[in-house]
Amino acid sequence: MSGLASETGESPQELCLRVYRETHGFYQRCRPKLSSPRGYTILYGPPVVGAPIFFVGENPGDRGGEPLKWGKTNGYGDTPPPWDLACKMQQIWPLDVLRRSTGLNMNFFHSRSSGDWLAVADQKKMKQDIEAFCRERVHLIIRALKPKTVVAYGKIAYEALAEDREVTVRGPGRGKGAPSLIPLVWLGKLNNDPSTRVFGTPHLSGRWTRPDADQTALMRNYFATVSWDT
Repeated sequence: MSGLASETGESPQELCLRVYRETHGFYQRCRPKLSSPRGYTILYGPPVVGAPIFFVGENPGDRGGEPLKWGKTNGYGDTPPPWDLACKMQQIWPLDVLRRSTGLNMNFFHSRSSGDWLAVADQKKMKQDIEAFCRERVHLIIRALKPKTVVAYGKIAYEALAEDREVTVRGPGRGKGAPSLIPLVWLGKLNNDPSTRVFGTPHLSGRWTRPDADQTALMRNYFATVSWDT
């Protein structure tokens, strides 16, 4: 990867297109070694500069294609919601904010689940190479698009992006043996750019981490106090 858009003379959109070309080539080289190739997804929606929120997840589930460009909408604010994740997002953030946002995952490659990803072709080195390839480009895209705020859903995504973690919202745990209170929202600063805040949340569509109705209400009420355009 040859650097940030401002260092190469590219516009943010041109940098994103370059990431698509590089990812396509990288995926073609990896595909024969993958035990269950399922395609990749990079950006959700157009590469919006200065978006109110830049969402970052862990890795996409189900199946994707082999795109060379982003889609027309991010899906987050579509009605009806196209996936469970979008449904949960719409319970927390306003539709107008979601529709003006964009995002991606720390790992572009699709898998059936996070657990399934841990067994990519049973090749630890290959898994590390894929994650490093994607991580470098995630950071470049965020720096090029300069979002107002980053929201990372899932511990893996948050810890890859933020230097610290201050818990700002706690809510009731659930399930036998769960703590009485668990972190629901934490706040830090973007690695190498302390001017950009990063909110973290539990994985919003994970089997064990998906917030229930009470937890979702606490998160919604907290985020309602946040200005997304400053």
